[in-house]
Amino acid sequence: AAHVAHAFGWPAYRPEAAIINFYKLRSTLGIHKDESEPEMDKPLLSMSLGCSAIFLLGGHTHDVAPLPIRVRSGDIMILSGPARASLHALPRVIPNSLPACLAATQESEDGEGSTVQWDAELAAYMAEARFNISIRQVFPSPIS
Repeated sequence: AAHVAHAFGWPAYRPEAAIINFYKLRSTLGIHKDESEPEMDKPLLSMSLGCSAIFLLGGHTHDVAPLPIRVRSGDIMILSGPARASLHALPRVIPNSLPACLAATQESEDGEGSTVQWDAELAAYMAEARFNISIRQVFPSPIS
């Protein structure tokens, strides 16, 4: 996360906490704001794995119509500036949207000469699942 944040202009970003959200096909996450961290000026990095979903990004009040964004496996979303404190939600996980590389049982080289088996049971599980990892800096950077 620190490398991604640094590449996008936050050289002092320190990832200090991660929240892992797990969703099945009928799971949702209601509209809310992230307001519990003392450090809200640093970005939140959100990484998706598994089925695609619809993410809604609104404004600071319920008067602003949310923007629907399709998030796919492998996507990294950076919420910064006004978006960092905006209302957001995940109302829908999209069925039949798992990437082929995660859906099939397969063997592949791990780069070190070993073969890795993607288990059929795990592939079936992932066909109906989505994970989101949101990483954030919780505390202000120390003054140097």
